[in-house]
Amino acid sequence: MSAKSSYLLALTVVAVALFGACGCTQSSESGIVVGIKSSDPVGTQAQYAPFVKLMSENTGQPVALKVCKDTVELRRASAAGEVGFVIVSPTDYVAIKNPASLEAVATKLNKSGTPYCQGTLIAPKSGGVKTIGDLKGKRFRYGPKGSFNKYLAARHAFKHAGLAPGDLSEASFGTGCGGIAQTVLDGQADAGVVCDYSWDGWVAKKDAKADKLVVIARGPKLRDTVVAATVRSDSAARERFVGALLALNGNPTILQPPLKAKGFARSNDGDYDSLREVIKGLGK
Repeated sequence: MSAKSSYLLALTVVAVALFGACGCTQSSESGIVVGIKSSDPVGTQAQYAPFVKLMSENTGQPVALKVCKDTVELRRASAAGEVGFVIVSPTDYVAIKNPASLEAVATKLNKSGTPYCQGTLIAPKSGGVKTIGDLKGKRFRYGPKGSFNKYLAARHAFKHAGLAPGDLSEASFGTGCGGIAQTVLDGQADAGVVCDYSWDGWVAKKDAKADKLVVIARGPKLRDTVVAATVRSDSAARERFVGALLALNGNPTILQPPLKAKGFARSNDGDYDSLREVIKGLGK
């Protein structure tokens, strides 16, 4: 076992002992509990351990992670005040905001250094798909179902082009942008959707993917990952936590998984109205 693996394992054991592997127990009243959705509590505790350590140092209070197995559990924990903050996808935030009394306070700055992500539809330069209208009767590769930038954004682009999901001959689902692009290049799909910052990165690096693929459409610009406060946090606690987040900007630790962030920017609930409009327009 490497030194890094041993370090993360040790941090995980401590976190599990103090706060519970499944995140079902609370920390002391003086601590800060952050909720995360994940089906892998032990692995998530280990991945977030460096972030938790930095936030404990920056806030001057012990910070603990509460790992919830799904959105239902995260909603319950948020509404009950068992967590002071949550880090969630924009889709989950919009879904659980009202009943959980969540309030967005910060947004992740992604690889491009912005708080926005724009779903970018791509197809092979040598193929028969030149515009989004050419997708009728074709195979399309989404990201994870429900993803704001690699599913909802693509559906939004389809609707504005007059295409219905049933107009595709086949819809499949991937995960990472690189894998989706490779699926298109390998001919397993006629087109797909990736994040704008992934595409822009390939172009800047003159990656082979950018040389062989072409952008056929872009979805709306939508705010990225949300940091939201719950009913447990008063205004002073929120400001202290956001200040600690902003102090991490440029820190190489948060560039690593699972955050993969260049930093954070202040945010509010209204920043996610554009996503609500997309969801409403799709009849979801």
